[in-house]
Amino acid sequence: MGVIKPIADDANIAMVYVTPAGIIVSVGRGFNNLFGHEIAEHIGKPLRSICKDPEEFNKLLSGAVASTTSSGLARAASGVEGQDVGNLTIAHKFGDEITVRVKIMKVRLG
Repeated sequence: MGVIKPIADDANIAMVYVTPAGIIVSVGRGFNNLFGHEIAEHIGKPLRSICKDPEEFNKLLSGAVASTTSSGLARAASGVEGQDVGNLTIAHKFGDEITVRVKIMKVRLG
C-alpha cells in the first residue's frame, strides 16, 4: 500500500506538477499568486493551454522528459533546485505575460 506525503509548498515559487504528457495534476500557492489562476481551473488540462507559445512548451517538455532518462534522471532528481531547462512565457489570468525560468525535478510520492 502506498502513502501519499505532502509536497513542500513555497508561496514564492510557482510550482506546477505535470505528467510526462504535460497535463497539470497540481499547482502550488506560488503558481496561483504569480499567475492569478486557481488550482481547479487547470487540473487535468495541458499546461501548454496557458503558454504564450505552446510549441515552446512542447520543446521544453520533450527536453525535460528526455533528461529524466538514464544519466539525466540522476541530475534531475539530485537536488532541490532541479535541472534548469529554459524559459517559458505563461499568460496571467488577466492577460499579462510572465516569463519564468523552468526547472524540473523528479517527485516521488509515497
